[in-house]
Parts: sequence; structure tokens; C-alpha cells
Amino acid sequence: MKKVVASAIITVIAASFLSVYFMSTGLVASDYAVESYMVTRIVDGDTVVLENGDVVRLLSIDTPERGKKCYKEASARLSDMILLKEVNIERDIEDKDRYKRSLRYIFQNGSFVNEELVREGYAYLYFVEPNTKYNTLLKEAAQEAKTKRSGCLWNQSA
Repeated sequence: MKKVVASAIITVIAASFLSVYFMSTGLVASDYAVESYMVTRIVDGDTVVLENGDVVRLLSIDTPERGKKCYKEASARLSDMILLKEVNIERDIEDKDRYKRSLRYIFQNGSFVNEELVREGYAYLYFVEPNTKYNTLLKEAAQEAKTKRSGCLWNQSA
């Protein structure tokens, strides 16, 4: 009985510490279910198509448009990260944009794809209220990318 009580206490303490950690980093559970899909096509550096046909626009980031500097690099990096792979998608407050694309954060194998694109210098920040769940984390990633002159966007020789 003592082992069960001790185990329960340890579990409660661990859960409390994890809750505080995730709340401090902004990585808290969403009110919306996380869904899993395969990515079947990369439209550009911030838009993909899922196996169910949904077009998904990555939230809080923007990559260069076709014909602009770094377009090919951003699209290729996103392709390397998630094309033909299973991803988890998470929504924020708004479900769709004006073009009827699903607005989502994308995670693949434990990595936050939106953040990686910013941190590696392939995406700019593009915050649209009220979708603000990961803004602090993404701002830190952008500052790091600029400081380190990462990727195509911030590397002066690119």
C-alpha cells in the first residue's frame, strides 16, 4: 500500500512540474484535437496538401513566394522535412483562412515544423490574431536565426 501511495505522490509531483514547464514554454495542450495525416504534396514553403485532400497553411510563418529569393530553398526544406511522412497537425483559434485553407501548426516526429523553418532561416514570422499560441517560441526562433544568419533568408552570401 505504501508503494502505491508513494507512486501516486511521485506521479502528481511529476505532472505538476511538467505542467509548469509546458505552460512556461507555451507548449500546452490545445482545446482542439491533434490529428495525424500523411503529407502528399508541398505547394510551397508554407502550404501543403494532406492525404485527405485538405490544403494546410502553416500558422504564424510566411515563406517567399514563387519567383522570389529563397522560394525554392524554403519549399525544398519543407519537402525534406514532411513530404510523404505522417505529421500531426494542430489548430489554433481560427480554422480556415480566406482561401479556405486549414490553418495549422505541424509536428513531425517530435519536431515543431513551423518553428524549425523559422529557426533555420527559411521562414519569416507572420502572426495573425487571434492565432497566438506559439508566438513567443517562434519569436525566439526568429531572433536566433537572425543572430546566427541562418538559412537562405539571413545568410548574406546566399
